[in-house]
Amino acid sequence: MNTPSIPAAIAPFWAAFEAARGAHVTSRFYEATHFDDNESGANHLATLVLAGKKRATAGLAWSFDGEKRPPPKPGDLSVVTDWDGVPLCVIETVSVSVVPFEYFHARHERTL
Repeated sequence: MNTPSIPAAIAPFWAAFEAARGAHVTSRFYEATHFDDNESGANHLATLVLAGKKRATAGLAWSFDGEKRPPPKPGDLSVVTDWDGVPLCVIETVSVSVVPFEYFHARHERTL
């Protein structure tokens, strides 16, 4: 199994995370990322993650194919950053569900 490469910008944060856990978990690293495609949204969503209010996310299956990377799987660990790439926390993928877009869209409309 290939050990993922930790981006240099988050390496000190990741090292502190592993030290706090008392375990080497680099093999479970998935990505370092922010949510949303704009600064205001990314920073707001990061705040919700830190507050424990944002506990799920969604992505399009074709985007993983287009980027030639595997989708996340249970047990993966990701670093959430703010818009500027400052690492804020580590999240764990607990489960992954693949559903038709129409299913997700219909459920989302009912919650608005």
